[in-house]
Amino acid sequence: MVRYYCNVCKKTITKKVYDYSMEKYKKALCMNHQKQNTISHPKKSNYSSYQKTSRKSKVTPQARKLYNALRKRGISCKLEAYDGYKHVDISIPWVGLDIEIDGKHHIFNSRQLYSDIERTYHSQDEDDVRTIRIPNDFIDKDVTAVANSIAKVARRKYRKEEDDFW
Repeated sequence: MVRYYCNVCKKTITKKVYDYSMEKYKKALCMNHQKQNTISHPKKSNYSSYQKTSRKSKVTPQARKLYNALRKRGISCKLEAYDGYKHVDISIPWVGLDIEIDGKHHIFNSRQLYSDIERTYHSQDEDDVRTIRIPNDFIDKDVTAVANSIAKVARRKYRKEEDDFW
């Protein structure tokens, strides 16, 4: 049985509410958040047009730490990017890569895990964007190694410019 969740509050919604929300708002919203959502975000067909929204972002210390480490390595990236469907911690649009930095609840909470899986597949199916998920602990323990690895992958992808990289 497929379950649908509101992108904002993560409450379960019916298929009918999901279908209406996707058609009108281009994202899954419960009835309450449909009423609050006054701006309809059109579906992004070009990943590079990601932009920040007016939503108050809650950038975690780990996301900011990795973002700064990537910038020091010359990697152009965006912090708290919005793709018309969801927010991501860090995006590297020129590579087609989203980075999510997760706490333990992303693994231990089944509702959150399911939501994360759905969001990841949406990005890959709709925009051909890959998402990697990095635990907070990895950033806290060795942000240098994580940033070096991501920078190396990004540069390799850029140099090859071939679809078969992924």
